[in-house]
Amino acid sequence: MSGISTSQNIKAVLFDFGGVLAELRGEAHVMSLVTPRMTREEMWTRWSYSPAVRAHETGRISAEEFARQVVREFDMQVDPEIFLDGFKHWIVGAFDETPALIRDVSARYATGFVSNTSALHWPIIESLDILPYMQHNFASWQIQRIKPDRDYFDFVLQTMGLAPHEAVFLDDSTVNIAAATELGIHAHRVEGAAQARRALVGMSLLPA
Repeated sequence: MSGISTSQNIKAVLFDFGGVLAELRGEAHVMSLVTPRMTREEMWTRWSYSPAVRAHETGRISAEEFARQVVREFDMQVDPEIFLDGFKHWIVGAFDETPALIRDVSARYATGFVSNTSALHWPIIESLDILPYMQHNFASWQIQRIKPDRDYFDFVLQTMGLAPHEAVFLDDSTVNIAAATELGIHAHRVEGAAQARRALVGMSLLPA
């Protein structure tokens, strides 16, 4: 990572939620229900482009309709009601390092919550010590846009008044990282808040 040259231009840090700021059990839940088995990367790539997921996480269909569609789409051997009950409990909680990371970053840069998520999970997210330190919230179900689509990232940049090179984006999805990088955003794949901090230290955006 290029620390000095990058840090001179950065005005904002954009954080994905699941897998970066909070632990999810969704991967294990989905992969336990589908046949044939998929790799982690295959599962999340398919999830990112799933019509059912995209409709639900942009607020266009109910949780119940989402469950019916996604079970059919992924050929899951489970009743939609049972899948939905498991889906409700995908969020395990924020990583221990998350609150301090968000506080430290928000003291130096504008911050953005950039996450594909649903109204079903929103009360849990609100209960965590994360959103109060985020200056901008781009939850997909609220803005009716979704990663990795270009219009999602364009909306984030325009709303925050940023040029692409003025933003750092941290996500655990290679699909999302590739989309942001193509736009000129400094995008880095990380897993967990501790790794996110190390990435920001490596870019000279946080002190070691």
